[in-house]
Amino acid sequence: MNAKRYTLPKKEIIKKSREITQIIKTSNSISGDLVKIYFRILPERDIITRVAFAVSKKVKPIVLKNRAKRLLREVYRLNKHKLIDLLSLKNRSIDMVMLFIGDREIIKRLKYADVEKDFLQSVEKISKLINES
Repeated sequence: MNAKRYTLPKKEIIKKSREITQIIKTSNSISGDLVKIYFRILPERDIITRVAFAVSKKVKPIVLKNRAKRLLREVYRLNKHKLIDLLSLKNRSIDMVMLFIGDREIIKRLKYADVEKDFLQSVEKISKLINES
């Protein structure tokens, strides 16, 4: 039985702001209620699937901004295998930026299940786009 590893190594995280900006400006996007995902589908499977997490600078205090980013990271970490399995079937890879959409009040009452539901709906939309191409 093949056990899934629910990890998020540093090599899978996009850190450079130039790369993040390039993905946002030149790629497709899918919006949910809480998360907007900018993504670029790469043709080769050799490249690692990478991700960046972002929250608007307008979200104050920083504690709430960090909470939103932490929830985004956790949702991705526990559900990335669904996206990667789909991409490996098509021999593809993906770079994406997960942007939290929402204000202070939304973050205060935000639950993990809400973010996970939104992320999984976005993955379904991405899978439809991949299957069409």
